[in-house]
Amino acid sequence: GEDAVTILLLQNAVYQANKTNKMVSKALDKNVTIVANKEDVEVRGIKNFISDKVKLIAYDEVVDLIFANDTIINM
Repeated sequence: GEDAVTILLLQNAVYQANKTNKMVSKALDKNVTIVANKEDVEVRGIKNFISDKVKLIAYDEVVDLIFANDTIINM
């Protein structure tokens, strides 16, 4: 089967989780999980603009997510 893909957005990358971002919508439609760091979203004041399909997680959960995945690509 296909490998599950999770995209983790940190720091300024959380701006990509905006409801109007078509790339995010396309990824979500293909069953890609998109996760954004809650603290990074809140400090930028953009929580109301983030897609409801994007899961917000705390920094301690970020570490768990990274270690739970086989391959990490940092961009």
